[in-house]
Order: sequence, then structure tokens, then C-alpha cells
Amino acid sequence: MSIVEVVRITQNFPRSLEEEENETIIGEVTKGEVEGILRSMKNDKNPSPDGWTMEFFQHFFESLGN
Repeated sequence: MSIVEVVRITQNFPRSLEEEENETIIGEVTKGEVEGILRSMKNDKNPSPDGWTMEFFQHFFESLGN
């Protein structure tokens, strides 16, 4: 499927976001945003099968953040 076809198809969908909101969503994710999300998660949850809990990522964020 060409980009022209994709654009043509997507124009049929209703817009649910204003242009300014869209630019915010597709903008670069900041370190502060990632840290905020990590801090909002429950400590004992495990986001993947590797065994590392959110508490690990929260505690070592300064070392792992970048």
C-alpha cells in the first residue's frame, strides 16, 4: 500500500484530536514523562516476563533512565 493510499484512507476517519493535541502526542517522550509513569505504577507489578518489578525500575531510574 502506498503512502498516497494510506492518506486517502485515513481521511475517511473522523478526527478526534485537534492539531495541537496531535503534535503533543507524536512529540518526543521526555525523561520526566517516563519517570512520572514509572512512579505511578504499583511497586510489586512486573511489566514483562523477565522478573524485574516496577520497584526495581523506580529505585534505579537515575542509573537506568537514559
